[in-house]
Amino acid sequence: MSINWVTSFEEGLRKARAEDKLLMADFFNPN
Repeated sequence: MSINWVTSFEEGLRKARAEDKLLMADFFNPN
């Protein structure tokens, strides 16, 4: 159970980081 939680937590962080990079790219490169 805790292993699943840690895995999903790390996946969530990875997704949040990817979304952050996308947001920053949009912010610095407005189309």
